[in-house]
Amino acid sequence: ELGKNERHPDGARQMLERSERVLERDSLNASALGVSAAALTILGDLGRAKERIRRATVVDPDNVNMPYNFACMLATWVGDIEGALDMLEPLMPRTSRSLMISLLADPDMDPLREHPRFKRMVAEAMERTGVSEDMIPKAGKAAD
Repeated sequence: ELGKNERHPDGARQMLERSERVLERDSLNASALGVSAAALTILGDLGRAKERIRRATVVDPDNVNMPYNFACMLATWVGDIEGALDMLEPLMPRTSRSLMISLLADPDMDPLREHPRFKRMVAEAMERTGVSEDMIPKAGKAAD
């Protein structure tokens, strides 16, 4: 999985350059912070990526897609399971029913599925949102 990093460094560098130009003009642009965090993650600069992630979530605290996407990046690109769970934890109490169904079907969440913390968060969010196992698309369920 970590080999993904080597496949798209040029695209990631381009993403980073473009987002940096936006951030020079508007350091509080949450979208540019998110794009730069993704690019930095792909390029392996996890320290700077996490700093951008923190800034983006402070700038746009109501955005649920950003921490979700950061969790996916951390889990799948760099194998930072704890970092991904840290992104999801504050998000889970405010996830919508549709976001829960997406999360449960998303293959990017596969590295987290067996973690006790993830299982607890999911169980609590499923109970709160009324999402049940039969609502999850079959393709998203982990193979037994």
